[in-house]
Amino acid sequence: MPTSPHHPRARASIAALSVVAVLGLTACTSPEPDPEPATSETATADASASATPEVSVEPVVATLPDERGTVDVAVRSLVLDDNGTTMTLRVDFTPHLVKPEDGMTLSMINNFFFIFPELLDREHLKRYSVITGEGPQDWLTNEDTRTENDETLSSWFVYAAPEDDVEAFTLTMDGWALEVPGVEVTA
Repeated sequence: MPTSPHHPRARASIAALSVVAVLGLTACTSPEPDPEPATSETATADASASATPEVSVEPVVATLPDERGTVDVAVRSLVLDDNGTTMTLRVDFTPHLVKPEDGMTLSMINNFFFIFPELLDREHLKRYSVITGEGPQDWLTNEDTRTENDETLSSWFVYAAPEDDVEAFTLTMDGWALEVPGVEVTA
């Protein structure tokens, strides 16, 4: 075996390893698509074309305060992200408001308050909240995502990965007195 890096076989081996390393890094650093869902016009098409497994949780109807109307809440998925440190919840909201506005955002549906659903791990007595901090739009659906009355708005929310071995959470939204049990975590 050559011991000098100047030996022809050693240079060939180093070149081959360099190519393998570059190809490996390229594969590891390929950009993932932005998890931000499309606008309401394409949300239905995206939901049906999505490779993300659907969670078998029945949609729930939430009654908004002040007799403003109702919202159908359908949990699509709760998936552990590839980074191993976060999980993403995808939820479809379909508003049925008494006095709708054009181009409603999720906060407009909620009377101009942001929605931060929480995930409860009742087995281990833990509550997971949407990650906050600088750039909150990185952790939940942004304000550009809009819908009309009786049309679905697809949303996403990012949480820390579970600390324990958890198979399912209970989704809660206190402002709407909403609770959806059995939201399974998938990889």
